Amino acid sequence: MTQRLSQFVDFLGAHQSLAILFAFLVAFGNALLIVGLFVPSTVVRVGLGTLIGLDKMVFLPVFAATVAGAIGGVHCPSGRACIGNSKFGLFGHFRATAR
Repeated sequence: MTQRLSQFVDFLGAHQSLAILFAFLVAFGNALLIVGLFVPSTVVRVGLGTLIGLDKMVFLPVFAATVAGAIGGVHCPSGRACIGNSKFGLFGHFRATAR
């Protein structure tokens, strides 16, 4: 099992664009209510942090993708693009609806 995780982290280090996409998807999945129970986000985030510490990846794109995935997952509990369609704003502030 450890060998497979090591190979996966090495693969992410070699393909940075896929690693950034994967960081987004893991953060998005972790932020969803039920799906977050089954997404192994801690292992992936520690692996990405290790790659950043070893200078195999750049910090800012991974950080931005993780933040965007977490915000998208929190504001989209049904799994569809609904940030602008929900009655809550981007950061959870209630938008007054005119009647």
